[in-house]
Amino acid sequence: MSDSTPLPWHKDLWEQLQQRLQQGRLPHAMLFHGPVGVGKYAFARALTQALICKSPEADGRACGDCPACHLYTAGNHPDLLLVTPGEGSRVIKVDQIRDLIDRLALSRHGRGYRCVIINPADRMNTAAANSLLKTLEEAPQSTLVMLLSSQPASLPATIRSRCQRLRFDLPQQAQGVDWLLAQGVSDASERLQFANGAPLLAIEERDLPLAELQTQLSQDIASLGQGRLAPGTLAQSILKGGEARSISWIYLWVSEAVKSRMTGTTPERKEAESLQGLTQQVDLQQLFGFLDRLQQVKGLLMTSVNKQLLVEGLLYDFTAMLRTRQ
Repeated sequence: MSDSTPLPWHKDLWEQLQQRLQQGRLPHAMLFHGPVGVGKYAFARALTQALICKSPEADGRACGDCPACHLYTAGNHPDLLLVTPGEGSRVIKVDQIRDLIDRLALSRHGRGYRCVIINPADRMNTAAANSLLKTLEEAPQSTLVMLLSSQPASLPATIRSRCQRLRFDLPQQAQGVDWLLAQGVSDASERLQFANGAPLLAIEERDLPLAELQTQLSQDIASLGQGRLAPGTLAQSILKGGEARSISWIYLWVSEAVKSRMTGTTPERKEAESLQGLTQQVDLQQLFGFLDRLQQVKGLLMTSVNKQLLVEGLLYDFTAMLRTRQ
């Protein structure tokens, strides 16, 4: 996978932006949003190299051979400004945005674009987001600011309103499987399913025993519901095994269990079937409320919140909901 080559399922988005670039209508601030693992960062990198390149290909891709591309590949091109949470931190702080603004005040290295990638943008704290507002409104000439987020609703409305949005959807299953096979993932179909359809997440987790992890989590949820496992104990286990992945799985299983209950069908996943049995007598309104709570927790996990208390509180909510069974 090359930085300069867009992923196959990004073809339409790539062509859309290339057309706007040729027409001189490329915005100066964009919000790339979509699920984790869909390739927003890969797209931003490919677009950045293309905009910096001195001799782009006919389809807009970077040539990979010019001096600008060599600088970019070496990670030394001064016209790429990357802002991420600092080491040991889960947030982007105001000092980082102020430093970015100072660097944007300097002259560009070349005659091409200067590109800023803020990833993930929803990790900016309030002061950092407020400091960025003027730059989003009045970015320097030939500057593109790209904000990447899998939780765009977590961004302040003032930020979202100043960016043109580009939505990244998951690929069709066949396309995702074909791409994973080309990357050497032999169990591509299963890995893509475990990653909720996100190919890059499947690549990241290719060596994890996901089937065993799902089975263990499902069994632990059943034990929790039966009073044989304490919420605090399970919370510790979830944090050790990857809290974002675990919460996503629980959300998927509860969603499928609710859907199957409403349609009178049997869930496809055995974990969802187990949850359906556990929650069969729970009021549907409460189950929908718990789904909302799961979504809220997924977003809060990206912040500096105490994750042990957050996940433990979620599990206490789950046991409290089960106690209301009719």
